[in-house]
Amino acid sequence: MIEDAKVFEDERGYFHPFVTDSSIEIAQVNHLFSVQNILRGMHIQQGQAKYIYCPIGEIFYVVVDMRKESPTYKKWQGFTLSGKNRKKLFVPEGYAHGFYVVSPTAHLLYAVSKKDNPKKEVSFHSLDKEINIKWPCQSPILSPNDKKAPSFSG
Repeated sequence: MIEDAKVFEDERGYFHPFVTDSSIEIAQVNHLFSVQNILRGMHIQQGQAKYIYCPIGEIFYVVVDMRKESPTYKKWQGFTLSGKNRKKLFVPEGYAHGFYVVSPTAHLLYAVSKKDNPKKEVSFHSLDKEINIKWPCQSPILSPNDKKAPSFSG
Protein backbone atom coordinates (compact mmCIF):
# COMPACT_ATOMS: atom_id res chain seq x y z
CA MET A 1 0.00 0.00 0.00
CA ILE A 2 2.79 2.47 0.80
CA GLU A 3 5.10 3.56 -2.01
CA ASP A 4 8.24 5.63 -2.27
CA ALA A 5 7.57 8.49 -4.64
CA LYS A 6 9.47 8.68 -7.90
CA VAL A 7 10.82 12.21 -7.73
CA PHE A 8 12.90 13.91 -10.39
CA GLU A 9 14.89 16.67 -8.71
CA ASP A 10 17.48 19.21 -9.79
CA GLU A 11 18.57 22.73 -8.83
CA ARG A 12 15.23 24.18 -10.09
CA GLY A 13 13.06 22.04 -7.82
CA TYR A 14 11.37 18.72 -8.44
CA PHE A 15 8.73 16.92 -10.47
CA HIS A 16 6.66 14.19 -8.89
CA PRO A 17 4.10 12.15 -10.83
CA PHE A 18 1.51 11.75 -8.08
CA VAL A 19 -0.58 8.92 -9.58
CA THR A 20 1.18 6.54 -11.94
CA ASP A 21 -0.95 3.42 -11.50
CA SER A 22 -3.77 3.12 -13.99
CA SER A 23 -5.56 0.40 -12.00
CA ILE A 24 -8.19 2.93 -10.92
CA GLU A 25 -9.89 5.67 -12.85
CA ILE A 26 -9.56 9.04 -11.15
CA ALA A 27 -12.95 10.68 -10.64
CA GLN A 28 -11.89 13.52 -8.34
CA VAL A 29 -8.72 15.03 -6.86
CA ASN A 30 -9.01 16.78 -3.49
CA HIS A 31 -6.70 19.16 -1.62
CA LEU A 32 -7.12 19.35 2.13
CA PHE A 33 -5.38 21.76 4.53
CA SER A 34 -5.23 21.24 8.29
CA VAL A 35 -3.39 22.62 11.29
CA GLN A 36 -1.48 20.80 14.02
CA ASN A 37 -3.31 18.50 16.45
CA ILE A 38 -6.31 17.99 14.15
CA LEU A 39 -7.56 14.41 13.99
CA ARG A 40 -9.80 13.63 11.01
CA GLY A 41 -11.60 10.33 10.65
CA MET A 42 -12.42 7.48 10.71
CA HIS A 43 -14.39 7.52 7.44
CA ILE A 44 -15.04 5.22 4.53
CA GLN A 45 -16.63 6.09 1.20
CA GLN A 46 -18.15 2.78 0.11
CA GLY A 47 -16.79 1.63 -3.25
CA GLN A 48 -14.01 4.24 -3.36
CA ALA A 49 -10.26 3.65 -3.65
CA LYS A 50 -7.77 6.49 -3.20
CA TYR A 51 -4.18 7.66 -3.50
CA ILE A 52 -2.92 9.82 -0.62
CA TYR A 53 0.06 12.19 -0.65
CA CYS A 54 1.21 14.84 1.83
CA PRO A 55 3.46 17.27 -0.10
CA ILE A 56 3.72 19.84 2.72
CA GLY A 57 3.91 19.06 6.43
CA GLU A 58 3.59 15.70 8.19
CA ILE A 59 0.62 13.51 8.99
CA PHE A 60 0.09 10.13 10.64
CA TYR A 61 -2.33 8.38 8.31
CA VAL A 62 -4.33 5.35 9.47
CA VAL A 63 -6.32 2.76 7.54
CA VAL A 64 -8.63 0.14 9.03
CA ASP A 65 -9.76 -2.93 7.11
CA MET A 66 -13.58 -2.90 7.05
CA ARG A 67 -14.00 -6.00 4.86
CA LYS A 68 -15.76 -8.54 7.09
CA GLU A 69 -14.50 -11.51 5.06
CA SER A 70 -10.86 -10.39 5.32
CA PRO A 71 -8.35 -12.00 7.72
CA THR A 72 -7.28 -8.45 8.67
CA TYR A 73 -10.84 -7.25 9.43
CA LYS A 74 -10.78 -4.50 12.12
CA LYS A 75 -6.96 -4.31 12.04
CA TRP A 76 -5.33 -0.92 11.59
CA GLN A 77 -2.06 0.25 10.05
CA GLY A 78 -0.45 3.66 10.48
CA PHE A 79 1.90 5.47 8.09
CA THR A 80 3.89 8.68 8.31
CA LEU A 81 3.41 10.74 5.16
CA SER A 82 5.31 13.98 4.75
CA GLY A 83 6.84 16.44 2.36
CA LYS A 84 10.18 15.16 3.61
CA ASN A 85 9.74 11.41 3.03
CA ARG A 86 7.53 11.91 -0.07
CA LYS A 87 5.77 8.60 0.45
CA LYS A 88 2.36 8.05 -1.07
CA LEU A 89 -0.28 5.59 -0.01
CA PHE A 90 -2.79 3.58 -2.01
CA VAL A 91 -5.95 2.81 -0.03
CA PRO A 92 -8.09 0.14 -1.72
CA GLU A 93 -11.86 -0.09 -1.47
CA GLY A 94 -13.10 -1.39 1.86
CA TYR A 95 -10.76 0.55 4.17
CA ALA A 96 -11.72 3.31 6.58
CA HIS A 97 -9.19 6.12 6.87
CA GLY A 98 -8.23 9.05 9.03
CA PHE A 99 -5.20 11.12 9.93
CA TYR A 100 -3.58 13.22 12.61
CA VAL A 101 -1.61 16.38 11.76
CA VAL A 102 1.85 16.19 13.37
CA SER A 103 3.43 19.36 11.90
CA PRO A 104 2.24 22.98 12.42
CA THR A 105 0.29 22.72 9.14
CA ALA A 106 -0.17 20.05 6.49
CA HIS A 107 -1.53 19.81 2.98
CA LEU A 108 -2.99 16.53 1.79
CA LEU A 109 -3.73 15.56 -1.81
CA TYR A 110 -5.91 12.60 -2.56
CA ALA A 111 -7.15 11.21 -5.84
CA VAL A 112 -10.27 9.05 -5.62
CA SER A 113 -11.88 6.50 -7.91
CA LYS A 114 -15.43 7.80 -7.34
CA LYS A 115 -16.75 11.24 -6.46
CA ASP A 116 -17.53 11.77 -2.78
CA ASN A 117 -21.12 10.92 -1.94
CA PRO A 118 -22.35 11.71 1.60
CA LYS A 119 -24.96 8.93 1.29
CA LYS A 120 -22.17 6.37 0.85
CA GLU A 121 -20.03 7.56 3.76
CA VAL A 122 -19.77 5.54 6.96
CA SER A 123 -17.86 6.68 10.05
CA PHE A 124 -16.82 5.42 13.42
CA HIS A 125 -15.16 7.28 16.29
CA SER A 126 -11.42 7.70 15.77
CA LEU A 127 -10.77 7.06 19.49
CA ASP A 128 -12.87 3.87 19.55
CA LYS A 129 -11.58 1.41 22.18
CA GLU A 130 -12.42 -1.69 20.12
CA ILE A 131 -10.10 -0.70 17.25
CA ASN A 132 -7.64 1.01 19.67
CA ILE A 133 -5.60 3.06 17.20
CA LYS A 134 -2.36 4.33 18.73
CA TRP A 135 -2.51 7.97 17.62
CA PRO A 136 0.67 10.02 18.29
CA CYS A 137 -1.18 12.56 20.47
CA GLN A 138 -2.81 13.12 23.84
CA SER A 139 -5.72 15.52 23.23
CA PRO A 140 -6.50 15.82 19.51
CA ILE A 141 -8.98 18.29 18.07
CA LEU A 142 -11.99 16.60 16.43
CA SER A 143 -14.75 18.11 14.31
CA PRO A 144 -18.28 18.13 15.78
CA ASN A 145 -19.25 15.28 13.41
CA ASP A 146 -16.21 13.19 14.34
CA LYS A 147 -16.93 13.77 18.07
CA LYS A 148 -20.42 12.32 17.71
CA ALA A 149 -19.42 9.42 15.39
CA PRO A 150 -20.61 6.05 16.70
CA SER A 151 -18.37 3.35 18.11
CA PHE A 152 -17.08 0.77 15.65
CA SER A 153 -19.72 -1.79 16.62
CA GLY A 154 -22.40 0.87 16.49
